[in-house]
Amino acid sequence: IIANHPQVFKAHPEYLALGPNPSARTAAYRALVEQELSRQFISDIRDALNTGLVLGNERFREEVEQLTGQRQQHLKRGPKPT
Repeated sequence: IIANHPQVFKAHPEYLALGPNPSARTAAYRALVEQELSRQFISDIRDALNTGLVLGNERFREEVEQLTGQRQQHLKRGPKPT
């Protein structure tokens, strides 16, 4: 934080829980984001972004669907049966 400037943002409790001081939190956060993501997880993220569906397990998707009223499942491809 720059001296003599009011704090505009408040740190999230999860971030503050990473360590007792700013340098410890910075090191813990850096270690967290340096972890390599699996190809499958990256593919799942891309799929969620491209389809507009949430990323999560079945229970989470059902909960979001109930709360928002928006479908959170992939539809079958192809023409609709008549």
